[in-house]
Amino acid sequence: MEKYFNKNFYNISSVKDEISKLLSKTNSSVYYMFKLENLRGIWIDIVGEKLCNLTYPEYIYKNTLCVYCKHSGLIQSLNFYKNEILKKIQNKMPELKITDIYFSMKKK
Repeated sequence: MEKYFNKNFYNISSVKDEISKLLSKTNSSVYYMFKLENLRGIWIDIVGEKLCNLTYPEYIYKNTLCVYCKHSGLIQSLNFYKNEILKKIQNKMPELKITDIYFSMKKK
């Protein structure tokens, strides 16, 4: 059992970092999918618990994050806070290089 234990991995965070490094060298689309999953994991820290339940970061296209909203009224409200949300994303995950956020209704 000892030979299978890698001493470089101390917690799940270090494993995620190593996977991220490997993916960034291989396939950029897989890398961004992995990073998007990481963003979804910290989405509650970025927008808060209430908005986390009403919004969902769906995909990244040309440095723009598309966020689906459950209600159309949220789109206008979130556009007022777009710069604050963008700064939080850039502080927590600068490697994504997100420059804009697009809010839309969730497709049915």
